[in-house]
Amino acid sequence: MKAFVFRSIGIAALCVSLLALLSCGNDQRLVSIVVSPQNVTITGVDCTTAPCQPTIQYKAIGFYNHGGKPKDITGQVIWTTDAPSIIQFQSSPAGLLAPTGNGAGTNLGVTATVYSNTSNPSAGTLVFGTAVITVN
Repeated sequence: MKAFVFRSIGIAALCVSLLALLSCGNDQRLVSIVVSPQNVTITGVDCTTAPCQPTIQYKAIGFYNHGGKPKDITGQVIWTTDAPSIIQFQSSPAGLLAPTGNGAGTNLGVTATVYSNTSNPSAGTLVFGTAVITVN
């Protein structure tokens, strides 16, 4: 009876090890990014302090192949906006967006990007996530 139990445990351990090797033979690879918050509206911009207020703290969550646990990658992405004259990301902390006080805009794009080849982005692939913001 003891031999049967030990053999069963050994076979189960071998199966788990083989499944792990077969399903995760490659390194984890980032496949998507979710940016939050989404669809933010800023009103009452005040530039008596630097940076202008109110600021918005964005977060980037990375999702990986093989069903790995999502990770906060806010500090590893490149943050950009399609309206830098109206809104700009601050140098610290990562993901902090502030209005410039130079106008307003609707559905302004915010993007978090990761390049697979950081030394030559055009030679690699990229993964990005987006959000929109309105400044009144």
